[in-house]
Amino acid sequence: MNWHQVTEKHVLEACQLYDKGMDLPKRPSRNTFLIIEGKKYPAKHIRGLAYRLATGQILNPNTDYSGGMETVRFFNRIGFDVEYKKRLHSGTQQASRLQLQGYTSEKRPKLHRESKA
Repeated sequence: MNWHQVTEKHVLEACQLYDKGMDLPKRPSRNTFLIIEGKKYPAKHIRGLAYRLATGQILNPNTDYSGGMETVRFFNRIGFDVEYKKRLHSGTQQASRLQLQGYTSEKRPKLHRESKA
């Protein structure tokens, strides 16, 4: 398995499928939640779904990959925040938010104010 094929785009698509009720986990998540815009997602399930979207390969979550800190590190590497055992493990989601809003380095809004003379 090559988890590096999974991108932020695949994760967001997986979350959309989950939100629409099109792909739900067989049992609820207990300890590990992907956090996007304040909403909690079952991290291990979203991880497997994102892998399927990226590669076309369906993984067995019981034998092919684990949840817990392995899943936390996976999502943090891509830049997402994850709650694990009620502790937040932060990725760099600020950069992701700018990409979701369609900003590029040339289009980013200026953050300074013009000085008045």
